[in-house]
Amino acid sequence: MRDRPRSRSVLAIAFIALCAPALAIGASSTLDAATSPAHIGGPIAIAVGGSHVWIANTHGNSVVELDASNGAFVREIDSQTDELYRPDAMTLSGDHVWVADLGDNEVTELNTSNGSLVRVIRSETDQFFRPVAITVAGSVVLSANYDGDSVTEFNVSNGALVRIVADTNDELFSPDAMAHNGAHVWVANADHDEVVELNASNGTLERVLQDVRYGFRSPDAIAVDGNHVWVANSRANSLTEFTATSGVLNRVIHSFKDDFDGPRALTASGDDLWVVNSRGDSVTELDAATGSLIRVIRAQSDQFNDPTSIAVHGAHVWVANLDGNTITELNRVDGSLVRLIA
Repeated sequence: MRDRPRSRSVLAIAFIALCAPALAIGASSTLDAATSPAHIGGPIAIAVGGSHVWIANTHGNSVVELDASNGAFVREIDSQTDELYRPDAMTLSGDHVWVADLGDNEVTELNTSNGSLVRVIRSETDQFFRPVAITVAGSVVLSANYDGDSVTEFNVSNGALVRIVADTNDELFSPDAMAHNGAHVWVANADHDEVVELNASNGTLERVLQDVRYGFRSPDAIAVDGNHVWVANSRANSLTEFTATSGVLNRVIHSFKDDFDGPRALTASGDDLWVVNSRGDSVTELDAATGSLIRVIRAQSDQFNDPTSIAVHGAHVWVANLDGNTITELNRVDGSLVRLIA
């Protein structure tokens, strides 16, 4: 079983069959900074784009937008038309944000300029069965469906279905995390301790990485930077790095001093690799070129409490604390606390 009990330990979710896609286009009902404070309830995903920070609240059934420059509340998006129910993953591309809704097996697309609803994508043919990861690769949006053993690809411009990657030959079993470099997509199969590489242009299988030397144990997050792919192994308390073009293993990182404890999310930014430790309530910063430790961040003032997601933008790092209902903002240069947003 995958080690994400808080957001995944829910009653079995029945897939509601609909005859056609329901597209609800129009303005969302939102709260603004002048009338209400931010409501951060179970922040499970975080993304930064331009001057704004976006947070998916799995307990609050909403998306919160903050000003990246000062942490100020901009709006909370929780209109019934947005159909946000246990949002679990999120990705930004251009002026749109896509949110995977675990609770009702659909994807909500929002306009980043004003938070308005673009569409809700939920056709029976899309086969969203517990979508737990989402990313944009060129002209398509990809959703990893944990219970569907599949990846759904749909058109970034209109939400139309492109394909379902679900053939048994693709080796997709409980896909839990996803990342891409444009030409290729890597999918982590959490319950099968393997990583699958797909061709981004047509969804065909490129390779399956499953040899014991990779050290995959409940791979729960993937990050790609150039020709390097990193995988966080939540049960092994380690990271695996391999070459994007060939799948050749570079190293398994599990030094005692790295203090990995339930690595849950990671992101590569410039020379640094940032890892959040959900069980250890800490953040580990590594040198991306060598895998060597830069620092472990766990000051009491940071108030890490089951950190589950991380984003880096400019001079700052944002960490979402699922159980703490807070966002910790750090200085990227030295790891010091900038502010705690609650």
